[in-house]
Amino acid sequence: MAKYIIIASGITDIKPDIKNFSRLDGNGAWHCPHCDGLEAAGKSLIIIGNSNNSIISYAKEFLGWTNKITVFIQDNHHLNDSETTEAKRLSINVVENDPLIDVIDDGRKSHQVKLLSKTGKIHYAQVLFYHIGYNIQNELAKQLGCKLDEGFIKTNEKHQTTITNVYAAGDIDTDRHYVVFAVTSGAVAAISIYEDILKQMLEN
Repeated sequence: MAKYIIIASGITDIKPDIKNFSRLDGNGAWHCPHCDGLEAAGKSLIIIGNSNNSIISYAKEFLGWTNKITVFIQDNHHLNDSETTEAKRLSINVVENDPLIDVIDDGRKSHQVKLLSKTGKIHYAQVLFYHIGYNIQNELAKQLGCKLDEGFIKTNEKHQTTITNVYAAGDIDTDRHYVVFAVTSGAVAAISIYEDILKQMLEN
């Protein structure tokens, strides 16, 4: 029934499949180095990821905050030779074939997170970040026939999609997932709709 639609369904980040991880998420564990990288400043950092998402490039984003970085590869794959060489050059410790499986202590008292790996080893860190991937929630856009670009909704400078009177804002139309960008795109879409409504009123 709406004359205009703004799709702001966003994305959902894929969480690590680790027992008790929910106790840390957003309170000791984060995923965006640009939003929350300061949490790792001067601290021992464990990064949880897989070998399919440029994990070493992701780990490098934290080198401005800390040089105490350990990367855990959670799948059964291995880094390629160039990634392995890069990690060694930058003194980034990489653990393969021994994924983390449980959060034993969330660090609220000791300020140090205690984790268990598959082989029974105990690992410690002051902060965790994860880089597993995300799911783009574009089902409605597909139903409406909006054109997509690598899963994200394609928009113009007014945040209008390829379908008339359908707009998109937030993480759903960009691979840069920051709150400030999402707010800005929502404002641009809303103003664009208002100006379009006003134009029609003045023409009638």
